[in-house]
Amino acid sequence: MLGRIDAGRFLGGAMPLDLAGAVRAIDGKIGAPLGLTRAAAAAGIVRLADVKMALAVRSITTERGLDQRDYALLSYGGGEPLHAVAIARELDIPRVVVPPSPSTFSAWGMLATDLRHDLVRTVLVPLERADAAWAEARYEEMRREIATILPGAGVPLLHRAVDLRYLGQEHTVTIALEALGDWTTLRARFDAAHERAYGYAASEVDVQLLNLRLSVVFPLDQPRFPALERRTTGAVPFETRKIYSSLAGDSIEYRVYQREALRAGDQLNGPAAIEEPGTTTIIDAADTLSIENHGCLEIQLNAAGAMGGIGGSEHRSPR
Repeated sequence: MLGRIDAGRFLGGAMPLDLAGAVRAIDGKIGAPLGLTRAAAAAGIVRLADVKMALAVRSITTERGLDQRDYALLSYGGGEPLHAVAIARELDIPRVVVPPSPSTFSAWGMLATDLRHDLVRTVLVPLERADAAWAEARYEEMRREIATILPGAGVPLLHRAVDLRYLGQEHTVTIALEALGDWTTLRARFDAAHERAYGYAASEVDVQLLNLRLSVVFPLDQPRFPALERRTTGAVPFETRKIYSSLAGDSIEYRVYQREALRAGDQLNGPAAIEEPGTTTIIDAADTLSIENHGCLEIQLNAAGAMGGIGGSEHRSPR
């Protein structure tokens, strides 16, 4: 209804969408009961989804003391590229990256990642009563347990860590322990990490060792991606169509491109939509898109078009 997805080209045309059914549902369930036009009801649904996802991003950035403006938003999945630019603009994230085949990116990650097994052993002892020798004995027990689960997988990399907390507190901090010789510095490292995470350290309070963590990683050969070919001519849209723009508050003309026709070095200006079988990437007016050497879409947001909202520009102090 908003023009963001072409009903006849969903999944490359393999699964036509029921536009008439969607219209009946929006009009009957939302538009008529709330006194909204069809476009306003549909746009409201999209806006609500954008805000909910922006809040989820905020929970792992701002709420952990990270400034979102220092990062790019990696967008993957079948639906995320439809929302990524709006989410980034909501949070003042300046850049969005959409990898090739984003709808299967998670599955690809499962196949490309190293073989790994994690084991956690709860011990619940005061930190002052544990030492490196005590920890080494328990880590060795854990290593042997993992060896029975992943036998003969090669030479592993071992990563140790501990979960610590102040006695009587609920929240824990995980501290990496790459060498057991680091054991003597655990208390000081925990105090410093706790202050970074929660804003205070309590050096006078006893520390409890909650968990020992052991990750065993077997490195695997990683796939190599060929560079995308370049060309001297610019990309050409295969159509233009009306798509609802949350910035304009109305449907405007968008240039629509096939992703498979884009080449490394191509530069596009919004408003534009990039279609591929698994998803559609929406680019707002005044934003720019470039294709990097391996086919990632890199979208640079225009700060002048920021919508505000949670973490929006009018709520943020200047840098």
